[in-house]
Amino acid sequence: MPRLPPALIRQATFQNPLLTLLLRVCRDLPSARNELRWLREHARDVVNTKRYTSHEASTSVLPASTAQVESVRIRKHEVKKFTVRTVKVPTERTPIRTYNVGEISSLRAEGLRPSIRKVPTQNEHDNVRTSKPAKIRTWHDDGVRELRLRSQSDEVLITGESNEHVQVQKILAENVGKRSKGMPLQYIIGNQPFGNLDILCQRRVLIPRPETEMYTEKVGNLLLSALNSIYSSTEPSSQSRKKFRILDLCTGSGCIALLLHSVLKPPGRLCDNTAIPPNIGIEILGVDNSPDAVSLARTNLKHNISQKLLHPDAANEVSFHNVDVLALAKKGGDGDDRRHHVRNVLNGAAADVGEDDDSYSPSESWDMIIANPPYIGPKDYELGGKTEPSVRDYEPKQALVPGFARGQDSYYRYRSSSILVADLFYWPLMRIARAVDAKLLVMEVGDSEQASRVCKQVFNNYSPDTASPSQFRPRLETWRDDGSVRIIPTQPSSNFDAGFEEATDPDIADRAVVVWTDQMAAWRRETLPASNPEFDKTSPTD
Repeated sequence: MPRLPPALIRQATFQNPLLTLLLRVCRDLPSARNELRWLREHARDVVNTKRYTSHEASTSVLPASTAQVESVRIRKHEVKKFTVRTVKVPTERTPIRTYNVGEISSLRAEGLRPSIRKVPTQNEHDNVRTSKPAKIRTWHDDGVRELRLRSQSDEVLITGESNEHVQVQKILAENVGKRSKGMPLQYIIGNQPFGNLDILCQRRVLIPRPETEMYTEKVGNLLLSALNSIYSSTEPSSQSRKKFRILDLCTGSGCIALLLHSVLKPPGRLCDNTAIPPNIGIEILGVDNSPDAVSLARTNLKHNISQKLLHPDAANEVSFHNVDVLALAKKGGDGDDRRHHVRNVLNGAAADVGEDDDSYSPSESWDMIIANPPYIGPKDYELGGKTEPSVRDYEPKQALVPGFARGQDSYYRYRSSSILVADLFYWPLMRIARAVDAKLLVMEVGDSEQASRVCKQVFNNYSPDTASPSQFRPRLETWRDDGSVRIIPTQPSSNFDAGFEEATDPDIADRAVVVWTDQMAAWRRETLPASNPEFDKTSPTD
């Protein structure tokens, strides 16, 4: 990593010493300013939350002592009174002013914390020591300076604001220190925007990426068009109602599953051309091998519904469960018994029942699979590889580097001479997709080189002698980070590697490999005809 210019460091130090620390990870001043602003806002939110909690605790019970009860006059029919009055410190010239419960409520409504102190009775009034009001200079709006008396309530207010500022600065300094050591900003602040959603983040669960957000929104919008086109002629009725079922494998924080639901059924919007047809239902199942990920995904589901960022129906249409994808693929296969096992496990998880329960349909198929699996090779993950230090030091390795199936002693049980460790998950994803008759498969990849290898796996897994009859003539695409699409031939050729590399922009990575089959492939061919002759001339299907 290149050294920062001394002039840049001096400029940051002059503006704010905290910017100098953030430059270690941001590497430029505009980014450091943005992160400092976000961290400051987060510190204020933390302090305000603590104040609110403390305020609620201190005002939840009325005073119980005799002297305090006597000093608070409860008037009937005045509980809803919200007139704020100044409570002055009693002196020899100032009579004691009492306030009612309605006025305490008004202080709460204004966000102030009323201080409850013992009011002196008549017998002990002579023993009260008062402080002499201090004279301070203030300015009117017209610039004329005047003298006024600063009461003790002013001092309390100033002290409270000062304490709040000190707390904010303390939290800010601590979090800037964490960020300067490489801790991801999302783990410090605790959330990450993802589309229109607010995804909560925590250690041990992968942070959502902008690239994942891009292709998730893309596939969601394509599904809207496809479903409105394919099922537009069907009249909505209870007999003809169809459920479109989506599997989100390796779900992590649940961001993909939740964003898909948000796109297909926008919150607070009636069914129109921006939502799925009324005769189509949604069912989304997110699975992951990590219990921490499944727990966070369920929390994100509830959180985004409570924030009205998700349609309320998501509570019944989206679920998350713990399933080992590699182990499931190993037990499943192309035979009828093994295909039935895969469906039985996934349908049982979706229905939240055991495999021996007859209250669900174990053989029901799934329409779509989307997955962001671990795809970083061990060498790229190690020190000196392509993985950034903050990712390697703080994010969960099992979500980045392919591991082993539960109960397996060695990776070599899965190993093939043509499959690298980084590509370990793609063959199981295709195998599960065939087992459930998925008509759309979307798999995230790390770069164009990996996309090329995965495409060659598609050739082997979706050939006519391995696919079911409904999965003949697949449509194969790669989606790039710039939003462009290239169509790949579904038959291997001797010059495939050279052609793929020649058509690859080194500055724009392929981000997802997409396989369309059955009526989804037919719809895709109509809406996006073959546009790359170099890749289509060898394919008899496009």
